[in-house]
Amino acid sequence: MWPVGSISQNRLTHYCTRRERADVLVNFSQQKINTVIDLIDKNNNDRRLLQFFIEKNLDDDFTLPKKLSTLEKIPPEMTIKSRKFQRSSRGMMGMKSIHRINGKTYYPKRVDERVKANSVEIWEFDNTSGSFDHPMHLHGVQFQILERIGGRNRLLPTEWGTKTLFWLKQGKR
Repeated sequence: MWPVGSISQNRLTHYCTRRERADVLVNFSQQKINTVIDLIDKNNNDRRLLQFFIEKNLDDDFTLPKKLSTLEKIPPEMTIKSRKFQRSSRGMMGMKSIHRINGKTYYPKRVDERVKANSVEIWEFDNTSGSFDHPMHLHGVQFQILERIGGRNRLLPTEWGTKTLFWLKQGKR
């Protein structure tokens, strides 16, 4: 089993990208009364997100299951189509670079991709032309990350599950 968080120096740590949601189960049973534990954002100057106050001991017979859930991996042979999305940033708009996917900037009333209901597709996001890291979010769907190419070339334990967002690093796919 992989840990979802750890407590060290009264800080709860868990790797999560910006705007990403996480379910975290923490065992405070070993903490002393009147201890304060901060959940901090290491990517944002250690900004405090949440604070836990340990006020009393509780008699609780909760036992963490050996397995929290089972992820049903989608078989690649179910794929009916593959698509590639090239992320780039060109020019300057004020002080910000313009973010593009396949040469297009975001426009909320435009639909660029249509997917057949209940179908399986593989989408590859490529940021080798991008000039900065960027969170990628697909509206209205959940997905699985199959692999990472470039950088660490492997998935982190937090990337194994069903996702709504992932972090696309500069120069990576």
